[in-house]
Amino acid sequence: MLSRLCDGLFIVAEAMLKHALGEGSDAAPGRFKTLLNSARDGLSSGTAAPLDSMYTLILMDTSGVGQVHADELKALLQLLASLLSAQMALSVTTLADLVGMDKDEVRARLSRLHAVVHVPEDDEETSLHTLHASFGDYLVSRAPSSIRISGSLGHEVLLRGCLHVMMKRLHFKISRSRSSYLPSPATKAVTIELSLEYSCLHWVHHVGGLSDTSALDDDIYIILRAQFLFWLEVMSILGKVRRAAAMLVFAARMVC
Repeated sequence: MLSRLCDGLFIVAEAMLKHALGEGSDAAPGRFKTLLNSARDGLSSGTAAPLDSMYTLILMDTSGVGQVHADELKALLQLLASLLSAQMALSVTTLADLVGMDKDEVRARLSRLHAVVHVPEDDEETSLHTLHASFGDYLVSRAPSSIRISGSLGHEVLLRGCLHVMMKRLHFKISRSRSSYLPSPATKAVTIELSLEYSCLHWVHHVGGLSDTSALDDDIYIILRAQFLFWLEVMSILGKVRRAAAMLVFAARMVC
């Protein structure tokens, strides 16, 4: 039955089996039967339909649409949107920092979607990602309205997170250099965590991902005015001073 429903797409069978086995072998038969019964009506009708239907079944089941509080579903969709918009590989800890959640909460929410999201066992391992590119396309353009995300949601969440991290973590002598007359250390200081590195390098990309930045213009101005030299010091340590200049020119065009 699964073979017929998947219409020759191995990715569908793989994701359905991962989802069914997610809560252990004892629960797998019942969960698998539920998926098959739910998918029986037209899972194989059309090229994208098998994948889309499978994604819908998994998301509806794991997110508990209609059963959980709206804030819980919103938090899950923000996590997924952030993963899709991230500009470098993230860890559970880094994503938690950027979205303002506890890392255990991030792990718990995303682990329920293990059929479509890879969650590394180590919170510090930078390999957190969605498993299939088609999943992102589905979420943005073809998912039911209750679980669809806008293309700018991840950029908005991550930009707010970047600005918050920069405001809280940037500080005087962040490189721990003994003197401002000496070159920055050749190695990244331990005070520059991955969430701060990401924020300093990529905040402007998320500015570019928004059609309207007016709600954050004041925050961007305040942070750059107060923390500009500290941000520039981090960019220097990372060997990205030239990139910093280009980022400022782009940001000025976007927020002015």
